[in-house]
This record gives sequence, structure tokens and C-alpha cells, in this order.
Amino acid sequence: NVMGEPSGTLVHPTFLYESLWCFIGFVILFVFFSKYRKGKGEVLALYFIIYGLERTLVEGLRTDSLMVGEFRVSQLLSFALFVIGIPFFIDCRKRYLKQEEENASGADVHTSLTDIVENEKKTNVALSDDGVGTAVSDADVQNNEEEISNTEEESESNKT
Repeated sequence: NVMGEPSGTLVHPTFLYESLWCFIGFVILFVFFSKYRKGKGEVLALYFIIYGLERTLVEGLRTDSLMVGEFRVSQLLSFALFVIGIPFFIDCRKRYLKQEEENASGADVHTSLTDIVENEKKTNVALSDDGVGTAVSDADVQNNEEEISNTEEESESNKT
């Protein structure tokens, strides 16, 4: 028996519906996050859409809802979440596309190790092992170059 309903009244298994919908929603969100997500907030917006739609539909099947006039409060709130999620998702996508355009209009940054070493020589800044730049004198740069060439000569002589 369902509380407040006559004996023998059939009701929908809304918990089952919600569980199945949430599992499918998780799969959709996981796939979207893994393969298609681009901008910040897109997964949250998609969750709002999926969950808001699910709750709107499932709440319509329930028999124990809080009503305000003819409308179920939880159904109205869920529909509002669904409606808010759509422009939120569109806004996230537009912001991502705008950022991509700005990035594409700028110069492509491609730096090789050789470029870094050459730049280091030009600016007299040496990078330590932890990646912190330290100003050095021309004499230090020359000493480092001599040490490198000496090390290379030693390794060549050890091979023979």
C-alpha cells in the first residue's frame, strides 16, 4: 500500500527510473568530459540540463509531491534548472570559441631546446635544474661553454 492512496493503486517505480536516468546521465557526462569538453563550465551546464530534464519528467509521475495550485514545486524547480542549463551551456561554448579565436590570431609558440639554449646565451640568463632563471655574466657563459666542450672531448677520448 502507498500512503494516502487506496489499496491496490499502481504507482510508477520513480526511484528505479531516476537511478537508470542518473546512470545514463553519468555515462553521457563522462563521454562528454573525456572527448568533447572544451570550455570551463560545460560539464556542469550539461549536468543541469540532464538532471533538470530527468527530475521534471520523474516528478510528474510521483504521487506524493508538494503542490502549489496545479503545479508540483519540485517539477517547477527542476524545469527551471533545465531552462537555466541551456543558455549556460551555450555561453560556455561561446566563451570557449571566442578564446580559441583569440589564441589562433596570436603567434604560434613553438620552442625547441635549441631555441631555449640560444636565448639563454643572448640574454645571459642560465636556467638551473629547477627551471629558475639566474642572471650570469659573459665570463660565466664562456666558462660553461668551455666546460661543455671539455666534457665532450673527454667522452670522445674515453670512447677510443
